[in-house]
Amino acid sequence: MAFNSWRKSDLKAELGDASIILDHFDFLIPDVEQRKHFLDVLAHSVQYSATKINHVLFVIGGQGTGKSWISLLIREIFGAHNVCVIDSSLLSSDFNASMADRQVLILEEVGLEDKSEAYNSRKRWVTDESMLVDEKGIIRYQAEMPKPIVAFSNEEVPL
Repeated sequence: MAFNSWRKSDLKAELGDASIILDHFDFLIPDVEQRKHFLDVLAHSVQYSATKINHVLFVIGGQGTGKSWISLLIREIFGAHNVCVIDSSLLSSDFNASMADRQVLILEEVGLEDKSEAYNSRKRWVTDESMLVDEKGIIRYQAEMPKPIVAFSNEEVPL
């Protein structure tokens, strides 16, 4: 038996001036093509929510530059209940079910000491539609993978 836990976001579309949001994206992602791609992926994920994005959107920048603001914006757009936000410590955990069955996965402060292990153990999260996940005290089960995955780091080479 499977349950669909997705719920519609409370966000309502309205006409208005989004320049403050776009200005902050200009600051965080100065390269025009990279910024356009980032925004296009977010728009695509709203419009075609069932389509898997087979790569991670990575924002790398210094401490205090406002990267976490994007995380807040994504939670507003998709609905907090459809977004999982984790820090890098959970990437290496065997109990990974909390990251599955969500529309969006946000990885905060990625910068792992054993980068190759984290990369190898999580690359299927990026490419597969579903996979077996582990939850403490529960038999492994098949879960849907998040469609877009967004990651933030202060490190120049986080993975």
